[in-house]
Amino acid sequence: MNRVREKKRTANFGPTKKELPQNRRQLRGKAARKRKAERKQTAQARRLARAEAAQMRRQLRAEKKALHGQRRTERAPERKEACRNASGKRKLLRGLFRLALAGALICLIAFLTVVIRGGSFILDLQYDEEQIQSGLPEEKADCILILGAGLWGGKPSPILRERLDLGAELYRSGAAPKLLVTGDNGREDYNEVQAMEDYLAEEQGIPREDIVRDHAGFCTYDSMVRARDVFCAERVVIVTQKYHLFRACYIANAVGLEAVGADAGRSALSGREARELRECLARVKDFFWCIFRPNPRFLGDKIPIK
Repeated sequence: MNRVREKKRTANFGPTKKELPQNRRQLRGKAARKRKAERKQTAQARRLARAEAAQMRRQLRAEKKALHGQRRTERAPERKEACRNASGKRKLLRGLFRLALAGALICLIAFLTVVIRGGSFILDLQYDEEQIQSGLPEEKADCILILGAGLWGGKPSPILRERLDLGAELYRSGAAPKLLVTGDNGREDYNEVQAMEDYLAEEQGIPREDIVRDHAGFCTYDSMVRARDVFCAERVVIVTQKYHLFRACYIANAVGLEAVGADAGRSALSGREARELRECLARVKDFFWCIFRPNPRFLGDKIPIK
């Protein structure tokens, strides 16, 4: 009876619990082997596809290269001729550009030479050299105008000291009753005219009431215009070095002042070349300023010096 029951149960419900794990392992092994075979076939197919694609690309490149080589061979004479023509055009353009550049440079140098030398020549022709260095007017001047020349450590520079010394000598000789010192006082920490006044009063013994300060003499042109319009001067003795005298007297006469010059150059000082170069450029600038007559940077109220 027990055997019959066991057969019925097995027939109705499949393998027993002892047989079930063994069947599962067999099924899993078959599935794994199947998947592995499929993966292997897929990888092999991909390798074959990549190899075929690479072979096709190599063939296409070879065909393209052969076609390109054939075209180049066919077009070689035309290309050579075009290259020769283009090279000739480039050389011609480079030559024309260099020629134009050289011409422009020559014209610029010639223009600057004419302007600088011409302006200097015009200024030099205005005055006789002996007359411009005398410093003594035929009639007593309204003032002796001393142009600034910079400070060294808050004290007058050697060039400025020469001007101040000569101005003091002219004052004592009776050339004019007043000294007009003009210079740059554009900053609070730089007062050129105060240093000039202190030097004249302390070193030369000039009374301070006879020294008039022009704090806005930023350039020679401004100093001359302000001497006329602010200090109401008509006749002045200009004190500076010889290289500067021609331009200073030219500007003074151009703006309506009767001016004579006094050469303060007593010794050879360093920096002569730089000063002369600056003077050449300044002559050109002031030559045109005397034509167009711009206003100075500052004017202000009138302070008659007489």
